[in-house]
Order: sequence, then C-alpha cells, then structure tokens
Amino acid sequence: MRAAVKGQDAVLAAVGTSLIASTMITAMRENAVRRVVMTSGRSVPATRPRVPLALAWLMFRQVYVDLARAEGMLQVSGLNWSIARATMLNDKPPAGRVHIDFEANATGGAMRLSRADYAMALLDTVEDPGVAGKALGICGPR
Repeated sequence: MRAAVKGQDAVLAAVGTSLIASTMITAMRENAVRRVVMTSGRSVPATRPRVPLALAWLMFRQVYVDLARAEGMLQVSGLNWSIARATMLNDKPPAGRVHIDFEANATGGAMRLSRADYAMALLDTVEDPGVAGKALGICGPR
C-alpha cells in the first residue's frame, strides 16, 4: 500500500474493508497524500425500502458492519475524504450520467447503476473539492 500511494495526488479505494481503510489511511499520512474517495454500498446507511433492506442486511450483515466501520475510520482520519455509496451495479452500457444525492435513503434515480457510469462518477468525485467530507449516494439515471 505504501508503494502504491507514494507520489500520488489522490487515492480511489474500490475495496472498502476496515483493514484496508486502516492500512490506506496510514500509508496516505506517511506519504502526505490527502485526497481519498472510498466506495461503499447504498445499503449501509439506508432505512428504506424496509423489507428489501432488511433482507440485504440479513444476508450481508458482516460486510455492511465492516463497511460502516471503514467509513467511520475515514471520516475521523483527518484526510480529505469522500465516500461514494452505489446502488446495485450491472454490466449494461453507460448512460453517461448518474443521479447523486447526499441522503441516507435514495431521493431519486434508478436502483441499478452501470459500472461504467459508477467509474465516471468516482473520477468526477476525486476531482470535485465540493464533495470533500461528504458521502454521496450514487444511483443510475431515471
């Protein structure tokens, strides 16, 4: 991790576990790299829709708990962070746009999001100082 971070302007962490977050934060501090965007899941903070969300938490509880831990570590790290919480990813062609909100529950957009559109949104997030210190909900376009 130290070698990968050294000399970079920013880090885009597409695998967000608490162990990776801890290692990444340390490496970033040691190499004076401040900007980081970490991926997460829309279901981590959500409370609706209740039944599908309850089923998802039942199946992926350990994963979601660890993602929440990783998010918390990043939020108190002192780094220039953003968290990108995606809905369900798919391999469909890109639409060229996404729906972004800053709420725990989605405020619009489609529940499915192409990986290509998510990648575009992640790169845009890295470059946007206006979303530093924020968690973005990223959905597919309607």
